[in-house]
Amino acid sequence: MKKCVLAAAMVILLASCGRVELNELFIVSGLGFDPHPDGLLMSFQVINPGGSAKSTGTSGGGGAGSAVYTYTISGSSITAIMEKARNMFSRKLYFSHLSVILAGEELAANNGLMPIMDYLERYYQFRDNVSLYVTRESSAKELLSVSHPIQNLPAVSMSRRLKTYGGSAGLSKGMEVQEFLALNYGGFTEPVVPGLKKYMQTDASDSSILNQIDGDQKMFEMTGFALFKNDKLAAWLTPEESRGWSLLTDKTKTFETSVECPGYPEKKIGLRFTETKGKLKSTSVEPLLFQGEVSASANIQEVTCPVRLEDPGELRKIEKAAEEKLKTEMQKAFLKMQEVNSDGFGLRQLLYENHYKEWKKMKKDWEKEFPEARLEASAHITLKLTGLRIKSIYEK
Repeated sequence: MKKCVLAAAMVILLASCGRVELNELFIVSGLGFDPHPDGLLMSFQVINPGGSAKSTGTSGGGGAGSAVYTYTISGSSITAIMEKARNMFSRKLYFSHLSVILAGEELAANNGLMPIMDYLERYYQFRDNVSLYVTRESSAKELLSVSHPIQNLPAVSMSRRLKTYGGSAGLSKGMEVQEFLALNYGGFTEPVVPGLKKYMQTDASDSSILNQIDGDQKMFEMTGFALFKNDKLAAWLTPEESRGWSLLTDKTKTFETSVECPGYPEKKIGLRFTETKGKLKSTSVEPLLFQGEVSASANIQEVTCPVRLEDPGELRKIEKAAEEKLKTEMQKAFLKMQEVNSDGFGLRQLLYENHYKEWKKMKKDWEKEFPEARLEASAHITLKLTGLRIKSIYEK
């Protein structure tokens, strides 16, 4: 009997060894990286459980203060910064609930991201499916200091930009740490990372603005995508070029846009695209030719002209206008990447898989070959629905 009691006591003691209580942790929801005279500036967005509970709208109780706090520490490396953090924080930094990683535009252009990715890949607490963004016209520190009125955890709001809505490009998935690393190690495709900036270039770090009705001061928005080359930011794609890239790489599922109204070029017809599928293939090596194909269904959302939607001929004109617009966006994305000589489509991978012998010969001259390549873009759009009415209110 005594042996059983002793064994049970040992199990209890051993089970409690190494345990860390929740009130001993700083839960980090967002990380930001910017250049600094010391080498690197690292921003930590840390959750305040009491403030988070209060801001959910529960009556009575709840803690005080903001839902999150952002701390910044500089150092020569991430390890040096973490060493400083041990002297500053009364709790242990906990990264397993990290939602987003922001890389400052200046850091991405001048230093590249692989130095910080090395640490993120090695450290056991970091998940490799965390969303990655590049900030534009703002530092990572500034974005992580924005007080957001609806989503009380700004880092979570950033990560959900793509997961729940997809942005104007209609992305079904953004760039994650694991994909960024795989693309850099693979060597056949340059990363294309979503961009993020403040909607209004005002000081949105003051939480007192949360009590103001003007929501524009507290917002951030997705921009065009950041195109990388040799691990450094090479160019920014416009929103149209970004969608062209996502269409060709089959990353777009649902999105909205407008096209010219048949016979009324100053007027627009709003369309919502669903069931979008994109395909890119290599069709010829000499000359270097690629073919991009996109198909999608579309529903009419808005009509601002007296077009006769009951006429199949008019509907076909709308489909053709949509097809031309998507083909133009794909061509623009292709030309932008040729302009900076950065292959964000994975064209080298296509050549490696389908024309291996020819690829071996042209591999060393790819920098010269790529600007001479051509893309044949095609699109097939099918209008399925006109909404709850057929006739336009402008028809007489």
